[in-house]
Parts: sequence; C-alpha cells; structure tokens
Amino acid sequence: MKKYFPLIFITVFGLLLFIPNLSSTTLFDWDEINFAEAAREMLVTGDYSRVTINFLPFWEKPPLFLWMQALSMNIFGINEFAARLPNAIFGIITLVTLFIIGKRHFGEKTAWLWVFIYTGTFFPQFFFMMGMIDPVFNYFIFLGIYFLFRFSTEGRFGNEENSGKNLKLIMIAGLFTGLAILTKGPVAFLIAFLTIIAYGILRRKVFSIRFTEIGTFIIIAFIVSTAWFGPETIRNGFFFLREFFVYQFRLFSTEDAGHGGPFYYHFVIILLGLFPASIFAIMGFKKYFNDSFKQKSFHIWMVILFWVVLILFSIVKTKIIHYSSLAYFPVTFLAAYYINNVVLKNMEWRRWIDWVTVIMGFLISAIVIGFSFLFLYKDKWIDKVSDNFSADLIMKPVAWTGFETFAFILLFIGIIVFISIRKKFKNGFFAGVLILFILSSIGINISLKYLSPKIESHLQRDIVEFYKSLENKDVYCDVTGFKSYAQLFYTNKKYPVNKNSLDNKWLLSGDIDKPVYFVTKSSNKDGMDKNYPNLKYIKKVGGYLIYLRDTK
Repeated sequence: MKKYFPLIFITVFGLLLFIPNLSSTTLFDWDEINFAEAAREMLVTGDYSRVTINFLPFWEKPPLFLWMQALSMNIFGINEFAARLPNAIFGIITLVTLFIIGKRHFGEKTAWLWVFIYTGTFFPQFFFMMGMIDPVFNYFIFLGIYFLFRFSTEGRFGNEENSGKNLKLIMIAGLFTGLAILTKGPVAFLIAFLTIIAYGILRRKVFSIRFTEIGTFIIIAFIVSTAWFGPETIRNGFFFLREFFVYQFRLFSTEDAGHGGPFYYHFVIILLGLFPASIFAIMGFKKYFNDSFKQKSFHIWMVILFWVVLILFSIVKTKIIHYSSLAYFPVTFLAAYYINNVVLKNMEWRRWIDWVTVIMGFLISAIVIGFSFLFLYKDKWIDKVSDNFSADLIMKPVAWTGFETFAFILLFIGIIVFISIRKKFKNGFFAGVLILFILSSIGINISLKYLSPKIESHLQRDIVEFYKSLENKDVYCDVTGFKSYAQLFYTNKKYPVNKNSLDNKWLLSGDIDKPVYFVTKSSNKDGMDKNYPNLKYIKKVGGYLIYLRDTK
C-alpha cells in the first residue's frame, strides 16, 4: 500500500482539483462549444466517422477527442460536465504520469515537485477544466517524445543485444504520436520529428538512428492516424483531407479569424501564465554536470521540446494562448529540476530570483486584483468605452466583490512564505517550495470557481439562457454579424435539418417555412435596422439584440 500511496494521493488530489468546477460555467465560444457541438452532432446523427458543425463537414480537427466527448455525453448527457470531463480525466492521468517519469529518472522529490508545480501554475490547471483539445493532444505527444527519449538512451546503444527493446520503444513512440495526430493533426508529427532531429544534431557523438528505426516510427504513426483518415478518404474521397491540410496551412501562414500577435507572443504567455515556475525554469536550462547519461539526455530532450514548441508557434501567424501549451511540460520540469538540485546543493539559488519573483508576483497580483475592482467601479469609467457592444457587456449587473482573484493574493502570500522559510530554516527550501505551489494550486482552484462565472455572466450567460429557451420550439435560430457556435449547442439543434436553413442568406431573405430568431451584437443595430427591415426587433439581452423574422 505504501508503494502506491503517492499515486492514490495524486489521483484524489486531481479529482478534487478538476472535477468540482466542470459545470461552474457554460461552454465558452469558440473552441469549447465548437468541439462540444461536433461531439453532440455525432450523437444526434449517429455518424461517428465524420466530423460536422451545423451538420456540415468540419475539416479543422480529427475526431479522437470528439469521440471521447461523445462517449462522455452518452453517459452523462449533453452538458458542460460531459464536454469537459475527458480533459479532467487526462489531467489526473497527466499528474500521475509526471510523478512516475520524474521518480524513475530523477527521484521522488523531483517527482513531487513536478506534480505540484504543474498544478500550481494557472494555465495548466485552467485547461484541465475546459473542453479544449490541447490537454489530450499534449499528453499523447509528450508520451511520444518521452519514448523517443527512452529510445535514445536504451536498447542497442552500448549493447547490440538489446535491439529488440529499441524497436519496441520506437513503436510505442510511433503509437502515441499517431494518437496525437488523430487528436489534433499533423503538427504532432512535425513536433516529434523536429525534436528528434534537433536531438540527433546536438548528440551526434552518442546518438544515431537507423533508417529502419525512423521508418518504423513513421509507419506506426501513419498506421494509427490512418485508422480514421483512411476510411474517411475511402468513404468520402479526398475532399476532407484536402480541406484539412488547406486549413492547417492557413493557420500557419495567416492570422486566422483575427488571432494574430507579435513573434514573442508565446514567450510572454509562458512567462506570465506559468509564473512563478517560468522564473525558476530559467536556471533549469543549465544542467548539473554530475547527472547520469539518462538524466542529461532527458534534460536535453525537455530543453529541445521547449524551443521547438516556442519557435514553431511563434512562426505560425495565428496566435492563440493554448497553442504553446505543450511547453508546460518542459517548463515545469526545468523548474522542478533546478529546485531539486538546489535542495541537493548541486546548484546555487540565485538571489535575483527572489527579487524578480517578488516584484513580478506583486505586479501580476495587483493587476489581476485591480481587474476585479474595475468592475466594482465601472460606472466611473464606462463612458470612455466607445464600442456599444463592449460597454453593454461590461455594464451587465454582476455582483463583484473584489475577492474573485483570491488565487493571486494567495500566490503572493505563498511567495513571501517561501522566501521567509528558505531564509529562516536551514533545510526549509523544499518545504517552502511545496507550500508555495500547494497554496497556488488551491488559490487557482478557488478563484476559477468564483472568477470564471463572473466573467461568463458578462460575456454570454444571458444569451445562452435565451438559446436554451428555444430548445423545444419549432423555430430556427442563427447569428449574424459575428461568429458563434453557442446557438447550435444550446438550442440543441435538431436533425435532420432543412438544408436551406444552413444558409444564413436564406434565413434572412428566403422563403422560410418557420420563424427565425436572429442574434447580433448591439453595435450592429443601425446596420440591422437599415439592411433588414423585414426583421422585427424583440429585445436586448446583455450585449446582444434579438430579432425575429416570422413566416407571415
């Protein structure tokens, strides 16, 4: 029992962190509702082989994560809990995996540090409670990278008799890479390929790879990924595959859907979203010279993975926060690696880290706490907001107290406690770090419980309630002037559908067979009244306007 206590403890800890908050808010546009709607349509149509949105082919993502959501919805119903549950489960699995890998290669202290640092930073914990593809994708591609690391340090290297083990490891790496491709697409193979190439260049004196081995890796990844791509192509031709790769190229080469940003975008996201682990990780890039060969190799793999992810997605023109989320693994590892080496007195703690951590912690906490107070006193500055839609969302009556950002108060307290314990007690460094990240984990969790619903109330709560009110009515509902998937998921759009109703222009001016409700932003009112006199204004809901086109 003692042997399995850490795994049981981490599992229970993960359950307490991730599960209770899954239903605290409605699903957020775009990505959360996008994926949940695709999974819902699989249930409604009974067709699990093709991904659709609004019952039209959707070529942006492969189906593996959507299958997980569909299975969850089959068990728990079509709701927020079911849509987010797969990520919560993978969150627990991820924490257990980090502990096992950390303990195997660096010892139990590093393993515990890695787990608590991972949960004690904002973005990793946040994404495990959202219905996004990335946590599942990140887990599969990380395991693919991990077994490539195992392949690079075990098997025939130094012992020709172990070539069978070497083949097994490369096949497992291919398996998980293939699953990652089925989850999010060919970027998984690109990341794995770039990482192993970079490792081969840096470690060319001690690492070599045969064509048969790299061929095995590619073939296994291809076989796994074609478990769906193949039948889809046979059944429906190359249309989906062609559009899928056109979309992937568009993401890479253009600022898709207005999601642009400077080259350094993801560096800033990692620095702030993984604070304070991101500060500790800076010193973790330097490896300890007495590490074993395997430890040095794993360290190099993590450093390479970090740079591959950050550089690749910095080059990609479309910039979205979660695109660089795979970097959470190497950043939190490097932080745990450095801290453990300080505990073991293999490395020195740099005083500048104290100052940077305190200053950044204070500034981040002050800014986020100030954010909640802005809403408390919005009457004082709302007249400076020129956009009607934004002003309407902000002025939505929501009961802010100023304590929704409790996590950042607790984070700053944790930083002060950590520095105090480290200085006061000779051997207090390890305990101080654990206290810092455990307090941060709890604070993040509490804040998400109270902060997310407040933000959701401003952004979409009222309009989602309107969509829900149409669920059992024989009407159409669509949006105009902006993009959304909420009207599909929350009206529980029925199937089969009148194919004409999939065309927004037909709904606006065609020969409709039943009433149509249109939702638009309040800033579009003048244009709607001018261009569509056949629509009747019904009411204003938050920052949205409701129009009705009747059949009469």
